[in-house]
Amino acid sequence: MLKLITKKLTGKFLYYCFPALLFFTLQGYSQVFWTEDFGSGCNTGFPADGLTTANGTWTVDSTVGFNATYANDWFISAHVNNNGAGNCANDCSGGSNQTLHVGNTGITTPVVIPGDSGSYLTGAYCGFGVCSSTSKRAVSPVIDCTGKTGITLDFLYYEGGDVADINGNATLWYFDGSTWTQIDPLPKTSNGGCAGTIYGTFTVYSLTLPASADNNSSVKLGFQWDNDDSGTGTDPSAAFDDIHLSTSTSAAPVADFDVDFTSICEGDTVYFSDLSTNTPTSWQWTFPGGTPGTSTDQNPVGISYSLAGVYDVILVATNADGSDTETKTGFITVNVCTGEPIADFIASDSIICEGDAIDFTDLSTNAPTGWQWSFPGGTPATSTDQNPTGIVYSAAGIYDVTLYASNSFGTDTFLHAGYITVNVCGGGPVANFSASSTNLCTGDLIDYTDLSTNSPTTWDWTFFGATPGTSTDQNPVGISYPASGNYNVQLIVSNGNGSDTLLFSNYISVTACVPPIAGFTASDTVLCTGDSISFFDLSTGNPTAYQWTFFGATPPVSSVPNPTGIFYNTPGLYTVQLIVNNSSGSDTIVFTNYINVNACIPPVAGFTASQTTLCEGSCIDFTDQSFGTPTTWLWLFPGSNIVSSTDQNPVNVCYADSGSYNVTLIVKNDYGSDTLIQTNYITVDTCPKPIVHFMATDTFFCSNNCIDFIDLSDNIDGTTSWHWIFPGGVPSEDSVRNPRVCYPEEGIFDAILIETNQYGSDTLVLSQYINVINVPGSFISNDTAIYFGGSVQLHAGGGVSYQWSSQIPGSTFVPGETDPDPIVTPNSYPPDEAYTYYCEITDGTTGCTTKKQVTIEILHVDHIFVPNSFKPSSSGANSTVGVYATNVKKLSFVIYDRWGEKVFESSSPCPDTGPCDPTGWDGKYKGKDCEMGTYVYTLFLISEGGNIYHKNGNITLIR
Repeated sequence: MLKLITKKLTGKFLYYCFPALLFFTLQGYSQVFWTEDFGSGCNTGFPADGLTTANGTWTVDSTVGFNATYANDWFISAHVNNNGAGNCANDCSGGSNQTLHVGNTGITTPVVIPGDSGSYLTGAYCGFGVCSSTSKRAVSPVIDCTGKTGITLDFLYYEGGDVADINGNATLWYFDGSTWTQIDPLPKTSNGGCAGTIYGTFTVYSLTLPASADNNSSVKLGFQWDNDDSGTGTDPSAAFDDIHLSTSTSAAPVADFDVDFTSICEGDTVYFSDLSTNTPTSWQWTFPGGTPGTSTDQNPVGISYSLAGVYDVILVATNADGSDTETKTGFITVNVCTGEPIADFIASDSIICEGDAIDFTDLSTNAPTGWQWSFPGGTPATSTDQNPTGIVYSAAGIYDVTLYASNSFGTDTFLHAGYITVNVCGGGPVANFSASSTNLCTGDLIDYTDLSTNSPTTWDWTFFGATPGTSTDQNPVGISYPASGNYNVQLIVSNGNGSDTLLFSNYISVTACVPPIAGFTASDTVLCTGDSISFFDLSTGNPTAYQWTFFGATPPVSSVPNPTGIFYNTPGLYTVQLIVNNSSGSDTIVFTNYINVNACIPPVAGFTASQTTLCEGSCIDFTDQSFGTPTTWLWLFPGSNIVSSTDQNPVNVCYADSGSYNVTLIVKNDYGSDTLIQTNYITVDTCPKPIVHFMATDTFFCSNNCIDFIDLSDNIDGTTSWHWIFPGGVPSEDSVRNPRVCYPEEGIFDAILIETNQYGSDTLVLSQYINVINVPGSFISNDTAIYFGGSVQLHAGGGVSYQWSSQIPGSTFVPGETDPDPIVTPNSYPPDEAYTYYCEITDGTTGCTTKKQVTIEILHVDHIFVPNSFKPSSSGANSTVGVYATNVKKLSFVIYDRWGEKVFESSSPCPDTGPCDPTGWDGKYKGKDCEMGTYVYTLFLISEGGNIYHKNGNITLIR
């Protein structure tokens, strides 16, 4: 015997085991339905406000309190890395598990902050320009808790700060859809083991959300950070990760099961399937008459029955909350199957009257599994039930009955000819009646209709509580009920063969009526042309009359309570009106544009491209212009970077190689589909841009000479413009292909050509291409610096004669202004910061003259200098960075990274020459190389003379 085996899967639950102390004990089975772990990635700069995770977009609410200029902010990044419960957090160098954490905004002008060296500047004095008072709440996306009760929140977190919770404090908040509520102040975590870091120990935290979260679709969570500017902060911080919402179930199972076959032959096996609910964890089956007789499997298989009989099956399902027993009596029938069945049956009656119904019982042997009955003259005329019931014979006559019984061994037929006799029966009447209404108002009139059979000749009506109270009419009319209540009605009918009595208890319901209130609904409000719908009366107040108006429909009106078959053949929006009446008044309801009728036609594909002729490597966008409201789109772009797309309007479709390409669009809606293939729709060209080359007729000459520039570019076909740029030349710009340029002054100059055609442009810059020199080989001293009151010897050369000059009052040249190497003493008072000296050098061959200059910087006693860049791997003075200064009494020099974290501090100046070791910064922090980039510093210096210097600036670290 072929058996159908059904496998049924049971639910699995995910359990979380936390090593730290929970604030309550979970009961039953925890089912996590919402998780936020903030993702992973080694990064340090993602603000939480507006950042989207798998659950939606997180936001930061800065309106919950006061926030100063350098208020802390919320970030989602691995700048604070989660190493798991019980472990210290670290930065991105220790892992990439991102968290929601408190950090600093960019600090553009950091200063030395007495009493606070925390990296988060919490508790800073506003008087030093860095105010960090903060009150901000990181807000989760909306969490749908529909269908969830007893909701538990758990997460990992750490929090530091002072005990008073004023210089850095995190709190937990809850939003119920309309109001924010603080649900926990979040105790400080134990961070003593993390003293060597700026972070704390991740700790498990758990609580039960308020009852208002149950079945609430608008829940949000908030993590709030607050601190002030008291100046006593101790580097507080907070971070959160692995947030879970879960529910617990604590219900005993409800046992249930099924089997593949309930009727089998001796020796057959069957397969049982557990259908129990509430997640049982163990099963105890009992199979009387079966082998084996018991099982603890969830879904026992191969249970065999060797002896014919009818057997019970018992299942006990158990979980931690209890157990339940399901006993199915006589569930398994085992038959002696020796061959094909022998068909036989019996009827509940074989001689009946017209209209009577009879039942048939199968008596076939050898365990048939299929039955086909034929009842000529009966209704229904056929059946496949084993024991058909309610077969009605409406016309007098003699009728056969046939049964075909079958099993796996074959089929047998039993024809019982003339088995059923149906007579036209005489006899006493059978009373029956109906009323025109059974629910009415006081004072209403109703009519009664006799439905009795077998031709009664007299009628005796009794209308309890009515006026009149009795009648002998066959069909009494105008019967009224003056008082509210429920009333019986009785009819006694008689003829020559006897009488019959029918009493309907509480048949008539009478109420003190009020005017009705109209109301209705439709089986559908959005349909296609030609569809029909039904309307259903929802009116109250017992209306007795209905007047429907269906604008634009067929039929347009109806007076029945629940009209059906209302057709709409034209697209549009249609109004429906219902007027209801009873004896107490009427009411009207109008639903404007209630029915929306659509044409429901299949779509017609159509599209355009932002460009159909393009260059290799270019990208274009496609716009759907299909008709008929498609709901799905399938685009095919052979030859592009996007083989196919299901977007309505695909963008950035790129073609790398030249050629002609087809585009296909297939659109669908509920009513059909359409395909449009545009052959060779996209043309891709190589689009060669110009390749710029040029030369000058001369590149080394004296001033006031003119030269020609010659364009030597490739791919110039279709070139539309030349744009020449000549620094130091006249003209300084030109647009002809081969321009002439003059140079009035000496110098070394670039030459630039930008050439453009229809596909683009190319630029060639020849740096220091043109050399205009009046006195070749001429030179002058480099710029230098001396202390005020000192002297310096200047040098000039490369010519045959020299003439020194200066605009400095009282300046002297020793031995004279025409000497190539004079000694000068800048002594103007009050002294300037720098002085400039000029020397005209004349060439002996050409007679040309050039004028050069040298600048002398005046150094004072309190000279202070900080380099703006350094390269740690270099040699010499530039390998470290620090403060070069003289006459120093007290010095504080601090360098910060862009997160505001201090990476270096010194109180000693650098030597006058050479590298700044050991007082300078070597580009490392905690023994590790810092990243290349810009760092900020603050300098505070008091000189021996009592002068105070305060300076902020930037230093570029180069690697």
